[in-house]
Amino acid sequence: MYKGVCLFLLVLVMVNLITPLEGQNLVMNPNFDPGECEVVAYEDSVPIQVEYPYPHWLSRRGRAKIKRILKGPLNETSGHVWPDPCGLFDEPVYDPSLEGVMSPYAGVDFTSVVFYSSSFLGGSIPLFKNLSGFLSEPLQKDSIYYFSAHYAQQYNRTHSSDQVQVVLSSDTTGHTDLYIQPEDFPGHHTIFQTDTGNYMLNYGEWKQWEGCFQARGGERFIHFFGGALYEAPGTLYEVPDSIYREFEPEYYNTNVIWDNNFVLYMDAVVIEQLPSRIPPVRLTFCPEECRQLELSDLPDDPRFESAQKAVWADGVEGVERLFPDTGLYVLSLHTACGVIDVEFQLAFAPCNSSPERYELEFCASDPLRFDSGQLPESLFQQGSELHWADGQLGIDRTFSGPGIYSAWLHDECSSTPIEIEVKTVDCDYTLFFPNVFSPNGDGINDVWQYYAENVEVLELQIFDRQGALVFESQQNNVYWNGRHGNQGQPAPNGVYVFIFKYRDRRGQVGTETGSITIAR
Repeated sequence: MYKGVCLFLLVLVMVNLITPLEGQNLVMNPNFDPGECEVVAYEDSVPIQVEYPYPHWLSRRGRAKIKRILKGPLNETSGHVWPDPCGLFDEPVYDPSLEGVMSPYAGVDFTSVVFYSSSFLGGSIPLFKNLSGFLSEPLQKDSIYYFSAHYAQQYNRTHSSDQVQVVLSSDTTGHTDLYIQPEDFPGHHTIFQTDTGNYMLNYGEWKQWEGCFQARGGERFIHFFGGALYEAPGTLYEVPDSIYREFEPEYYNTNVIWDNNFVLYMDAVVIEQLPSRIPPVRLTFCPEECRQLELSDLPDDPRFESAQKAVWADGVEGVERLFPDTGLYVLSLHTACGVIDVEFQLAFAPCNSSPERYELEFCASDPLRFDSGQLPESLFQQGSELHWADGQLGIDRTFSGPGIYSAWLHDECSSTPIEIEVKTVDCDYTLFFPNVFSPNGDGINDVWQYYAENVEVLELQIFDRQGALVFESQQNNVYWNGRHGNQGQPAPNGVYVFIFKYRDRRGQVGTETGSITIAR
């Protein structure tokens, strides 16, 4: 009996390995999937400009929507493409005037968020709000929530930012005001802000903000604030062909150019309520079993997405380990929301699994030798050992006689019971081929038929003296009636040659040849 008891834990916890849980995200339209598209400009009957709204999102102009300039089909020399949620092109849309254009992180589209520099309005406004979104239900007071969003900076900028705040509120009053600040929203609650000096310079690459917060109760809206910093460390100081922007008439200034703002792409916004505590993970396994724990055995929790470090209470570092015995094991996961402890309670349970049974046949006159080739290859892993109930060890052995033999097949992480039923059969065979017959219809010796016992017929061929094939078959117990193919014209009297191929009970293939005389 196999005495070892172990549990193999294989848990892969890394950034972006687990996507947020579906069905529990409170952000409405979190992936900025578009509403109905509207073509607003054509060129030679080809749409070159479209607009479409993002349902459940607001901008400072009202309902959030995007305007896209379409330049034509994908340029095969570049991977910079706009998503085409309107379905206007058979191929992705390429815009050669833009750098760093990316594929969505999730869904079919993403949005862009524009943050202006404080010099835009004389340095009087530190932060500018660009985007507001709806939550599907008010947040519950004192409950813990998880926040996440993915972002990337648009390329070719002299500006960057380390000033981004994510704010929740119970109302959206004044959201269209360019000057509005986080504290101006009723019930405002800052749930995330970037670190000073940590500039966003991830051109063309999605990165993630995430964190946890305690709700004040009643929050229904999410807002994104930010400010642009000119010539931030790591940005480009020269941008060719700067584009003048038309703002609202009251703010319009011909000296205000594209370089007065900082543009972020955003996608996959998540706010999800977390459980007040993580219940212990209870696992049971057979005493002989070495069970492999999959990632799905971990509790569902979005905080595990970014865990960078894992330490067990008994000092083992990393998430991959062997458990020496049953009992309580605690795994500490270091996440963006702090250290999270997950308890694993391991226990034995009765196992009534029936052993897999395999039947093996041996020739009665041969030694009853067994090797791994007689069982399915999938049973045997590297390092497998076979422990027989009669005390023998190893895969290769000789059975003492017919009967049922029990064994345990052990590998690194399993112990499988098997039974092998050994049978013996007579492998001797007999072949007989008549050498003459008279197919004249008198009922006596009218057909030629061989006798074959304990073999499998593979093929029978009969040829005339010129080498022409007159009869063939791959069936057992077949006869020849002296006609071509048993249906054609009668073959003339004379000598014919046969070739008979067969396989015996040992699996050996043999061939017999001889002559047949037709004498009517």
